Amino acid sequence: MQTPNEYMRERILRFILPEAVRRWLDKNEDYGDGVFVFGPKAQIMDVQRKCGKLVNTIWYEQPAKFESTTEVAQDMVGHLLILLYMLDEQAHGLATSPVLGGSGQSFSTEDFAQAYEEIIDKIFSPLPEVPADG
Repeated sequence: MQTPNEYMRERILRFILPEAVRRWLDKNEDYGDGVFVFGPKAQIMDVQRKCGKLVNTIWYEQPAKFESTTEVAQDMVGHLLILLYMLDEQAHGLATSPVLGGSGQSFSTEDFAQAYEEIIDKIFSPLPEVPADG
């Protein structure tokens, strides 16, 4: 039997995160390379703006007008994914975006779904036994 924390982690990884990523992929297609114009600072500003919406709907219990609370939280995940990508690019001195002079190589939603499923399978497969001597 799973603990509440184990159940939460599995539910997030199997259902909630994939849905947030699917939403981000759909919305990102509309934005295209515009996400690179102002860099990481823009992602922080977007997260802050979305956080304000969550404070209003969750903390102050004001009704959402145009986006559900779930949609706002999913948008924040998307902005944080872009921020993590940009930070990773900076840390490794990379530029894969064509806007930043890189190759622009990308993969489809189907490729992403397959790669994500492989990661989830690894996470929830039994861990190999570690020898006692290290």
